Amino acid sequence: MRQPVLTYLFFFCLVLITAACKDDRLPASPIEKEGESNVYVSIVVNTEDSPNSRVSTPAPGEDGDGSQDGVNEENRVHDLNVFFFHTTDEKGLNTTDPSVNVVSIYFNQLTGSSTKYTTETKEIEGLEIGSSYNVLVIANLGKSLNIITLEDLRQYTVSTPIEQTNHFVMASSETGTPVKIQATSKNNPTVVSANVERLAARVDCHWNNEYLVGNDKVVITEAMLVNKYTGGTYAFKRVTKSTTDLKTIDYLGTEKVNVEGNLAANYVIDPKTLYLPQTNIANSYDHYFSTYSWSATDSNWKSLSTVTSTHNDVTYSLLDYTTENVVKAEDSENTCATYCTGIVFKAIYQPASISTTDFYRYNGKCYASLDGIKDVIRNQSISDDNLSQFGITKYQDGICYYTYWIKHAEDGDDTTVSPMEYAIVRNNIYQINVTGINDIGTVTPTDYGLYLECTVADWIQEKEITIDFSDNYDGDITGIHVVKNQDAVLVAYSQDNEVRDAQFSFTMNTPVGIGWTAHLTNPDDFEFVGDYHGVGGQGPVMLRIHPRKTFEEGVTRETDMYITIDTDNSPLDFNVSSGEFPGNKNIIHIQQVSTIEYDNLLNNSQN
Repeated sequence: MRQPVLTYLFFFCLVLITAACKDDRLPASPIEKEGESNVYVSIVVNTEDSPNSRVSTPAPGEDGDGSQDGVNEENRVHDLNVFFFHTTDEKGLNTTDPSVNVVSIYFNQLTGSSTKYTTETKEIEGLEIGSSYNVLVIANLGKSLNIITLEDLRQYTVSTPIEQTNHFVMASSETGTPVKIQATSKNNPTVVSANVERLAARVDCHWNNEYLVGNDKVVITEAMLVNKYTGGTYAFKRVTKSTTDLKTIDYLGTEKVNVEGNLAANYVIDPKTLYLPQTNIANSYDHYFSTYSWSATDSNWKSLSTVTSTHNDVTYSLLDYTTENVVKAEDSENTCATYCTGIVFKAIYQPASISTTDFYRYNGKCYASLDGIKDVIRNQSISDDNLSQFGITKYQDGICYYTYWIKHAEDGDDTTVSPMEYAIVRNNIYQINVTGINDIGTVTPTDYGLYLECTVADWIQEKEITIDFSDNYDGDITGIHVVKNQDAVLVAYSQDNEVRDAQFSFTMNTPVGIGWTAHLTNPDDFEFVGDYHGVGGQGPVMLRIHPRKTFEEGVTRETDMYITIDTDNSPLDFNVSSGEFPGNKNIIHIQQVSTIEYDNLLNNSQN
C-alpha cells in the first residue's frame, strides 16, 4: 500500500566547460564551442507537503484508509544514493534487457530544515546529453553504493530499515517519468521529482486505563512486538502479478484488489515470502514468539508515552518499528506464531471478590487460595506443585497476557486466511486500539487471537482492527471403544489385572494453534493412558481412560472428563454431537464396574 510520501526535487545544473580531459563516451552537444560537457547536479529534498500515513479495519489494496504525518526522525534525509539508467523498452525497473547499466552519485552533505534539504553540487560522469534516464534513489543508508548494473540494483537488499537507530531508510516508490538530460545552466536547472517511501513499518497502540470483565478489572501495562523479521528488505518494493502467479514480479508495482473489492489480488514479496525457512526459523526473527523466554520484568516490554498519530478522535503512541514481513495465505493458515508479526499485551487481572494480587482459577472461577478449590474438588492433596493435574492455574501478581497477530488486509472471515491478511508492508502505520476485553488472559503468551480495533495508515497506514479475546471453539468427540449405560461410560479393572478402558477420539478444529487439555475430576481413581492434550487445527488425539484400582464390590468409583483450552479454564461444550455420551454438554461421566458387568453390556450391544 502506498501513497506519495516524500518528494525529492533534483536540480541538475548542466555546466558546459572546456576541459583538458574529456569522457569520450559523451557525444558532442551542438551548442558546444569545443570538446564535450561535464554534468553537475545539485539535489533539493523537499518533505513539507508529503502525506505520510493511512488509516480503520484494514482493507486490501494500495490506497489504505487515510494518511498520517511522520514524526521525529522519520522525515529526515541524511544522505542520498541516486541512480540513473536508460532502457529502450520504456519499462523502467521492469525492463527485460539484462544489459542495462546504472550511473550513480552519492550525497552526504545535506543542509536545511526538517522539511527541506539541499545537497552539495557534484560532477557526475556517464550521462549522455540528449538521452532520457529513469531516476531511482535510496536515502539514509549512511554509505555509498557501488552498484553498476540495473539487475544488481533491483536485487539490492537492506539489512535493516533503520540505520544508526534513527536514520529511516527510504527508497523510490515508483520509477517515474524519464528525465531528458539537456544542456542547461546553473540558473535554469532540470527538475526531477521522485516519490519515496520508508522501508520500515510502524506500530502504534492505544489502550484504556482499565477494562471490565463482568465485575473484574483488567489493566494493560505494557506490550511487545513479536516475530520482527530480520532477514532483510528489498530496497525497492516488489509485488506478484496475482495470488496464483507468483513467478511474474512487478518491481515498484501496486497492491491490487479483486473485482469484489474485498480481497487482495496479489502479494507483496519480501526475501523469504516465496521460500520460507523450515529450520532455525528463530534465527530470522527478533522476539521470536515460539521460543522467547517470557518474563514479566523483561526490558523489551514497552509502555506508551508520546502520542504519534490519531484516528477517529483516538490518540495512538509509538510501540515499535519493524520490517516488511509477508507470508502466503496457506503458510500462515495453521499458526500465525511461526512466521507472522504480532503484539503480546501484558496485563494485570484483578477479580472483584479477591483482594490479594496472587490468585487461582479453576473451572472458570477465581479463588484467593487453594483451600476453596480443595473443597470443590474434594481433594486435599492439591498444591502449587500439581496444579496442572487438576486443571488449576495460578496467576502470580495477577499478571496475564493477550496476543494479537497484526492484519494488513482484513477479509471479514475468521474461518479462513486470505492473501495479505496477516502481513507487514513497508511505509505503513498499524494503529492498534484495544477496545475491549471479555475474559482473563493466559499466564504465559499463547498463539491465541486477540480481536480488537486496528487501523493501518499510509505513512502509509492501515485500518483500525477491533481485538476481542474470545474462544470460538469448534470440534468433535467420537467413541472409538465405548461401552455405556444411561448414566455413564463404563470402564473395568479386575483382580486378575484385566482392563476394559474407554477410548475416544477428540478433534479441536478452532481456535487454531491453541493448546487444549483433557482432565479427570477424580485423578486418584482414574488416569489417562497416553496423550491427554493437543493443539487446535492439528488433527485428532486418542483419549484413553483407565481405572487406577481394581474393582471392589460395594465401592463406587466415578469421574467426569472435561476439556479446557489454554486461554480459558472453563470446560468446553464438547459433548454435544448426535451421539453424545452420558453427562452434559461439557462433561462425560465415567464409572468403574466389574469386568462381568462390562462384558455383559458389551455383548448385549453387539447382539
